[in-house]
Amino acid sequence: MENISKLNHAKAVLIMHIFLFTISLSLLPKFFASQGYSLPKVVLAYMLASSCAVVMLCIIPKYNLKYSLMGGLAAYLLVNVALFLNLVPFSYIAYVLLICLPTSLYWIPLNYQYFNNSQKQKNGTNSSLYLVVSAIFGIILPPLSAIIIKYGGYNWLFGVTALLYLIPIYYTYKYVPTVSINTKLTEALSKFKRLKTITLMEGIFAYFFIIIPIYVLLFITDTLYYGMFMGYIGLIGGVVAIGVAYLSDKSGKRMSYLWPLFLFLAACIFGMYFVGDGIYWMILIGIFALFNGISNSLRMALSMDVKEIDLDFWRAREIFLNLGRVIALGIALILFYYQHYEWIFLFYGMIALAYPFMVRYKYRELK
Repeated sequence: MENISKLNHAKAVLIMHIFLFTISLSLLPKFFASQGYSLPKVVLAYMLASSCAVVMLCIIPKYNLKYSLMGGLAAYLLVNVALFLNLVPFSYIAYVLLICLPTSLYWIPLNYQYFNNSQKQKNGTNSSLYLVVSAIFGIILPPLSAIIIKYGGYNWLFGVTALLYLIPIYYTYKYVPTVSINTKLTEALSKFKRLKTITLMEGIFAYFFIIIPIYVLLFITDTLYYGMFMGYIGLIGGVVAIGVAYLSDKSGKRMSYLWPLFLFLAACIFGMYFVGDGIYWMILIGIFALFNGISNSLRMALSMDVKEIDLDFWRAREIFLNLGRVIALGIALILFYYQHYEWIFLFYGMIALAYPFMVRYKYRELK
């Protein structure tokens, strides 16, 4: 019963946070653009944040399930306060320095609680249920954020969100247990053997959905249309992801789903390079969103299938995910600086093509 209670509390904190994060930060590239930052500088903000996150993940030796979560949520609150002030360059710098904190303080203890009792036969379904909340909120909240910004301004959006973060902070203080867990970096990295390269590639691939909102600022400048676009790319994939994850759990043959998914994802991304930024590009990004939503839960489940899911696992996973993000954003930064924007699709297409081959090479025993 205690484990069920912990899981329910983790779900509650997760849902509250995803709601607040999505409504306040899904249009962040548009906010920075409105402050006069160029697209390369917007990419740089995300890259610096991921770099700082790697440093934080390497130096924090101990996690308390209650107070670490509260610290991570408080950091999100302060991010919204910094953005609410809308000061150049303070808001930009404060975002970079603060947003790295929740990567270690919030996500590691939350993942630990959520997946602590997950079994291999349910890893895919648990992962998809975990991700479908983001998909549902990703449909509704970005257009709502755009409406708030259009009629109330960014100050309303960030100010109200900062206040609302007091709710999950209080909930965490009241219901999440005070349990401290030590973790050693060397042990965490050693236990993560054979997953390092795969997770690095996963981090690169996952940030395609950070690059896209920045890229579309080239041709979508109206806030309302931008919010509608973000809702469009969140529209498809959540429900289908649960179904595919359930089938992969039942059959135990995740690789048989992974091969066609990533071949199709690679084809979609390469297609974006060749069709330009017209209606066909929009169709391709919608198709990509569908199949990427399906692949998200499978990618997470594959990692959990082959390792013990403890706090060391989540710490090492976050380190390599963020290293992958730094690499992806560093390459994007160079391409955006020299205005070779479309080349980013060639890079991501090659990552999508290589990922299932790398998984097969590292884990030949997977079905």
